[in-house]
Amino acid sequence: MVAASSKWGFFKLVDHGVPSEIVENMKARLNEMFDLPMEEKLKGARSATMPLGYCATNPDYGKNLPWAEILQLLQSPQQVLGFAKKAWTNGRLKSVIHRAVVNKEKSRLSIAYFLSPALSTIIDSPPELLKDPNTDPPINRKYVPFTWADFRKELLIQKRVIGKTALDRYLISP
Repeated sequence: MVAASSKWGFFKLVDHGVPSEIVENMKARLNEMFDLPMEEKLKGARSATMPLGYCATNPDYGKNLPWAEILQLLQSPQQVLGFAKKAWTNGRLKSVIHRAVVNKEKSRLSIAYFLSPALSTIIDSPPELLKDPNTDPPINRKYVPFTWADFRKELLIQKRVIGKTALDRYLISP
């Protein structure tokens, strides 16, 4: 996973041990939810005070399929905190731009799981990632420390500018 994330920024996990019945049940429940009438789905819509729940990029789509429908749920911040310490990699692991292909005739179901720490969590490379076992001097730190809240704010401001990422704001030197 580290090699794939370092080179491509993406990988597909197979032979993960999750029984196929659970995977198929998840797909069936999501398809049932997305097949509901729009007025029903909008009862669970995201809002300014609750940024989780249902949203569609084009809720007034009529007979056309919406470009994307999303159901965003939250995991416990306590679950994430322990993990938050493979995650701050000093630029070692890549993140890819999402490039899903849209099909006007047929819907596609993707299920992704993203970990997000508490907003106050400080993002900083741990000392062990600033060492290279093949070299003597430590690796230079690439980013100044920042909070997850600051980073999320940058994400909303930047809106996927081509060739730039919100992380660029925190680079020590380009």
